[in-house]
Amino acid sequence: NVMVSADTNMDFVLTFHQISGAVTDSNGVPVPGVEVIAVTDGRPDPNFPGGSEYNVGDYSDTNGRSSFMALEHSEYRVRVNPPADRSDLVSSTVTTSLSVLSDTTFDIIVESGHTFTGTVSDQHGQPLPGLDVHINGRSANGEYIGTLVTTDANGYYEGVVASGEFDVFISGTVAFSSITARVG
Repeated sequence: NVMVSADTNMDFVLTFHQISGAVTDSNGVPVPGVEVIAVTDGRPDPNFPGGSEYNVGDYSDTNGRSSFMALEHSEYRVRVNPPADRSDLVSSTVTTSLSVLSDTTFDIIVESGHTFTGTVSDQHGQPLPGLDVHINGRSANGEYIGTLVTTDANGYYEGVVASGEFDVFISGTVAFSSITARVG
């Protein structure tokens, strides 16, 4: 805490380091447009008093390279979100402990997902369009993984998810009634 009872000047020096590396798919092909985010873990740290969370990141360039500056910090989680045109790839946390105490090279492989499809219908076999299908799970390190998709005119839905165990919920309005149903 700083007690201020008169004009006060306080100077700060923050230490930044560059995080850079290649972003590829599982075949080693560069993936442009991937959002790469470094997030502090929220635990007490001299650079982040009070457990504040700090996020910084960038998008991979046309050659699949990512580079951004981050505050010196002992431990970041790194999360990736693939571009919309790469529906075969999934958002995920690629590490839970990236130490940034100097310039750091960190290459990332964006995980391919599995197609998760089905239809939603009523007890008479009639398709139910416009319902949200929530496919929710947690990774081995406790991060949220999953997706939200909406049924089409034929009750069909399709999403891409990482490997894991998921709960599936259906929500929306059917015949003017709001529903939420756990189906998995």
